[in-house]
Amino acid sequence: MNKEELKKALDQEQVDPRYYSLNGLDNPSYNDTIILDKENNKWFVYYYERGKKYDMHVFMTEEEACLFLFKWITRNTLTRIYNQRYKT
Repeated sequence: MNKEELKKALDQEQVDPRYYSLNGLDNPSYNDTIILDKENNKWFVYYYERGKKYDMHVFMTEEEACLFLFKWITRNTLTRIYNQRYKT
């Protein structure tokens, strides 16, 4: 699984995009977010809150990092977007 496939899988699972970033810390206002980042040919997945990184996991491949992020974020049903028809 790569980043594009991960995005499709997260969309299919109706995971709210506010709960993750697949492009590192590209937005300084992130809070309560799971981050996928690449630096020096290593992939990182971590939880970001209030300017701090928590639960850092390091992977050698994009596939490993993407699968880990998918499993991590889909365990929590609070990250889902459910019925959108009532949205005004």
